[in-house]
Amino acid sequence: LGESHLVRINEWLASPIGDEADFVELYNQGSFPVDLGGMALTPEPSLAWRGAPFPPLSFIGGQEFYAVFADNGSALSAGSLGFRLSNEQGMIGLLASSGEVLDQVAYGYQLPGVSLERDPPGSPLIRANSGPSPGRSIASIAPGIGLVLSEVVADNREDPGVDAAFPDWVEIHNRSDLSLIHI
Repeated sequence: LGESHLVRINEWLASPIGDEADFVELYNQGSFPVDLGGMALTPEPSLAWRGAPFPPLSFIGGQEFYAVFADNGSALSAGSLGFRLSNEQGMIGLLASSGEVLDQVAYGYQLPGVSLERDPPGSPLIRANSGPSPGRSIASIAPGIGLVLSEVVADNREDPGVDAAFPDWVEIHNRSDLSLIHI
């Protein structure tokens, strides 16, 4: 079996539209299956609040995706998350059966029907996805769509001279042909 620390939170949708449901997708970066049994997803990783654990013998294949969908239930079974995601802002954590945080993501307000995902799968880069793809890679559906955080200047300390200021700033690159309204 593979190692649990290779499983990452890969995509999440907190503001579904129509008949969509909130979901969290996991991705196994390793080559071997990982037993998710006893691991848990949680909306409060900083408090070590444990969501309902995955049932025993729940496996994610090597370099595969595993999606669980939100509901108000209390147990993870047959793809049920056991809680709902906040569309305003939130955190999602993946906890080992010991309570150790294996992975976590924080997100801000989500546009309706737009998920956030790591690109490429399992990487630290997160982008918006206007075509949520629970359980599969977006690259096979619509390659090249997304925003890239390309530069950040925080706590700008350049010497602006007397009575001048240099503000902090963020640069975002739209690497697609779509306007931001459609992403």
